[in-house]
Amino acid sequence: MVMNTNTFSKTVGLTEYFRVFRDKAEKDIWAWRQMFDVGVHDNPTWQGYSVVGYGAAEERSQGALPPYHDMIEQSPTTITAVKYMLGSMIYRELLTDQRQIKDIFSRMGEALSESMSYVKDSYVARIFNRAFVYTNQYMFDSSTTALCDTHTLASGDSLTNEFPSATLTYDNFWSLVQYFTSTVVNQNNLPYTDSPKYFLYHPVQENIVEKIRRSPMEPDTTDNNKNVLDKYMSGITFIPCRLLTTNTNYFLLGSKMKQHLIFRWVKDWKPQTKVDKDFDRLGTKILTFQKFLAGVDNYIPIIGCIGA
Repeated sequence: MVMNTNTFSKTVGLTEYFRVFRDKAEKDIWAWRQMFDVGVHDNPTWQGYSVVGYGAAEERSQGALPPYHDMIEQSPTTITAVKYMLGSMIYRELLTDQRQIKDIFSRMGEALSESMSYVKDSYVARIFNRAFVYTNQYMFDSSTTALCDTHTLASGDSLTNEFPSATLTYDNFWSLVQYFTSTVVNQNNLPYTDSPKYFLYHPVQENIVEKIRRSPMEPDTTDNNKNVLDKYMSGITFIPCRLLTTNTNYFLLGSKMKQHLIFRWVKDWKPQTKVDKDFDRLGTKILTFQKFLAGVDNYIPIIGCIGA
């Protein structure tokens, strides 16, 4: 069958569209993948299971029987997938413009891929945007506390991982690091063995962050004191996120948090496009869609501050 002009134009245009869409649809607005466990899941619901370890070992005299304790399985954390879709229409009249067809389809592919990236990255950022307010995101303890809040541990003790409200400064950053390394405990109220790994902040804080990271001496002071944070700087990854809705919020996460921040593409639902005819309007329909899940299943390896 001979290909007519409009069919040829559509074929050329769609080839350009798919090339651009494939290149950009999975790109990220901010570098969240560095601190997330990313993968593909077979179904739209993910469940994570965890257990509480043991408390401190107990001293026993010679010949005394040892104590035996069971590891306690906690309730599962359930994360449910979300689906996003967006379509566009190519009218017959547009296909007759041979000079602009590749450029138009290229721009369409770019615009639709940017839309897919934005909703994905915004959804991931929502975990942190909701960190200080309970929003029906149950973790294993099924409590109605926010991600950064005062939590009741399995031992019955309390852990507060919301840092007192404070403007981001060198001194406050140092206090945040000290809080993480000297105060955080596990579910049995034993010292939590982890080190600061990620610092999440809004780009408007970039100036003070760069001072904290790169000044050989304490910044913004006349004291001739060495920047004692040097030993931590090489181990901390600084991640700016413009999608934080409150630009004073910041978070310090331990290296173990990566296994507790979950992102999964639902199998066969990575960003993609379907094309079909629109018979009534003599056009072509283009539909983009994706399905993924994102959530958190542990509050211990993160300290959050609302700033000031």
